[in-house]
Amino acid sequence: MIRPMTRTALIAIALAACDAVPGNPRAPRPAHLDDAAEVARDLWSDEFGVDLPAPPPPIEWLAGDCLDVDAPGYACVRGWYAGGAIYLAARPAIADTLLAHEMLHWVLDQYGDSDGTHEAPAWRTALPDVEAAILAWELLQSETPR
Repeated sequence: MIRPMTRTALIAIALAACDAVPGNPRAPRPAHLDDAAEVARDLWSDEFGVDLPAPPPPIEWLAGDCLDVDAPGYACVRGWYAGGAIYLAARPAIADTLLAHEMLHWVLDQYGDSDGTHEAPAWRTALPDVEAAILAWELLQSETPR
């Protein structure tokens, strides 16, 4: 028989493993990453017809082509959503990251299930539109003098 305190500790360890964060070092943060996250939040709000919480989740910009996470079945993970935060492998352009994808995990998490198995219809119906909108937004940013 497992004692109540031991059972609680085992459950806490199991839950912590599910929300493991990548071990990559941080990379220099792009100047417009926070703006891109706000844009992505607004795009998803429009897509679902709801007001999502502000601000969007914290985003960590990490060095390396692949994130250092244990994700069985994936050779290279470029984005990760865990513990209410988003982790992205650094890329020259935000549109080349999985920002829209990981933000969809966050959006779905607001409804109680971040859908780690990617079964919700939004993965097929809405994600391509949001990714295209982020690309268009980023192209506009690069053409706008600062």
